[in-house]
Amino acid sequence: MEDIENYSIEVPFSEEFKKLAKETNDYLETLPINQEQMDKLVSYMIENVEKAKLEGYAVGFSHGAKIKPMEKAVKQLAYKIKKYAYKKYAPIEDKTVKKS
Repeated sequence: MEDIENYSIEVPFSEEFKKLAKETNDYLETLPINQEQMDKLVSYMIENVEKAKLEGYAVGFSHGAKIKPMEKAVKQLAYKIKKYAYKKYAPIEDKTVKKS
């Protein structure tokens, strides 16, 4: 079994994200703030991005984990509907199809 404590998933940044990050960086360089303020602002931004990535992954994983049980429930419901329909309508033959 893998060491779950040291397991990680790397999510690469899209080109769109990289472009936005560059534009943001270029804008930040125009702000009249000192280096300490800039470092704090960038630190907050990095923390926000990391939290968003983690929460996005958690939400996606949570939804993915729900799909399998839902598939099973849908299959069971479909089976029950078919069973009901067969009992109710099976005695009626389709006269439009000719038997060979």
